[in-house]
Amino acid sequence: MWSEEKRLLDRFCAAPVPLAARGLWYRSKIGELLAVHLFSHGKEPFCVQQNRRANQFTDRALAHLEEHFEDDLDLEALSSTCGCSPPYLSRCVKRDTGKTLQQHLRAIRIDAAARLLNRGANVTEAAFGVGYSSLSHFSKAFEAEKGLLPSEFLKAS
Repeated sequence: MWSEEKRLLDRFCAAPVPLAARGLWYRSKIGELLAVHLFSHGKEPFCVQQNRRANQFTDRALAHLEEHFEDDLDLEALSSTCGCSPPYLSRCVKRDTGKTLQQHLRAIRIDAAARLLNRGANVTEAAFGVGYSSLSHFSKAFEAEKGLLPSEFLKAS
């Protein structure tokens, strides 16, 4: 038992309040004891543990996107793979990276498409090869990421 917990337990046994207020006093001390226990045990504080865990969710999600970017991905399946809820995963990624999952996926796909174009693929092959099913969506996304249309990128290569 930690010293702070021991001190609280010692005070718990001798309530310094009138009998009518003891129920409330005991409830507040139980809350205080619980807070001390949750936030001071282990090698790192509870909030640091939570941040580390959230960072692990972000890392898992981004690694999964990198490995499966050409697949038809959905947030429900991705969050299940990572071991958390869809809204929580979205918040973790946005907080940790400043970008949404969709923005990450688009950047990963467009970088892969640029590599395909550099290796001699045409625009259609690159678009379908990285998971786009619409050439117009691919062209808009490519231009947003690279500042050039895919055809302009091909000419510049």
